[in-house]
Amino acid sequence: MVEFLTKEAERLPLVRSLSEDPEWRHHDAYSSVPPSSREHRLTTGPLAGARALGGFQRIFYNDGTGEFISVVWLGGAITGWPGVVHGGVTATLMDESLGRCAIKQFPGKSGVTANLELNYRKPIITNSFYVIRAMPLQEDASDSKQWASGRLETLDGRVCVEAKGLFVVPKDLNLKLSSSI
Repeated sequence: MVEFLTKEAERLPLVRSLSEDPEWRHHDAYSSVPPSSREHRLTTGPLAGARALGGFQRIFYNDGTGEFISVVWLGGAITGWPGVVHGGVTATLMDESLGRCAIKQFPGKSGVTANLELNYRKPIITNSFYVIRAMPLQEDASDSKQWASGRLETLDGRVCVEAKGLFVVPKDLNLKLSSSI
């Protein structure tokens, strides 16, 4: 199923366009996470697989703007209401996406979520591809504090969720370098 979804995703106009654009680099989500660590992480453990978040998740990054665009498959096993993605799964996706964007701005490439605001605009239907766009914000940015905003939208641009998050590097806490940005 994952192979089928990957082939389907690679036919999407947005994936083709970003893959061919030299201003955008890309990788598959969690590809740098060692297999031995995957079962201990929410998104690569319990939420892995084509029926959840593991069917397809490709991340595109623009060095010039700091913007991240992710194309994701949301499977049928992550519902809160039949056929609708659970809001907590959506929050997890937005936290990871905005965090990835904000943490990329930190010198140490590591940080944690301090605040996350979500506005749910439309139901997110399962067994579909979606686009997550995340952008670093300049307000109050520093080497240890970064805001990011983003949205989850359908392939045709209808906004389902809007989000804003604050990410920080805690004092006196030695965080591991994030290799999965």
